[in-house]
Amino acid sequence: MPKKNKTDIHKKDGTFFQGDEVGHVDKDKKIRKKDGFFFKGDEIGYVDKDKKIRKKDGFIFKGDEVGQIKKNKAFDKDGILFKGNEFGYVDKDGNVRQKDGILFSGRIIGKVKGRDYEGALAFFVLKFKNLSDKVKSLENEYNASKEKTKYTNRINGLLEYLPKSDSLGTLISLKKYYPS
Repeated sequence: MPKKNKTDIHKKDGTFFQGDEVGHVDKDKKIRKKDGFFFKGDEIGYVDKDKKIRKKDGFIFKGDEVGQIKKNKAFDKDGILFKGNEFGYVDKDGNVRQKDGILFSGRIIGKVKGRDYEGALAFFVLKFKNLSDKVKSLENEYNASKEKTKYTNRINGLLEYLPKSDSLGTLISLKKYYPS
């Protein structure tokens, strides 16, 4: 049961059991990883008053904008000419889903236990941004290395994991990493 003024974010429910808690959103729209036994979970970002999803603020500057919320849906940032692509939404049962396809509903990736759907969507967008940053970091390591073969297992593992990850983002943005 969520604590007062807090929305819990869970993995998707299984056949027999409820999904484990992975994070939460507090009353100030701060998004945190799951609390530990003694310490609060690390803050990973927040939803600002303009419904922009942001990484955690730095010492001086605001956190980078990584997406936005419109109603019960998460989107990429709007561009100069085009609106941002939809990433996913929260359905009437509190399930966090990836964007629907033409013939099917989006895959369930999590569950909201509380009222802050915006924060829950932002949690999964921030999770994708973290994965995207890891891909870029691996690319930089690979390009700087003279021994490329030592990266084969890490690259293959990442390529296998990304399409199955429980996150909200556009895999097309990582398309250059997929073999043709």
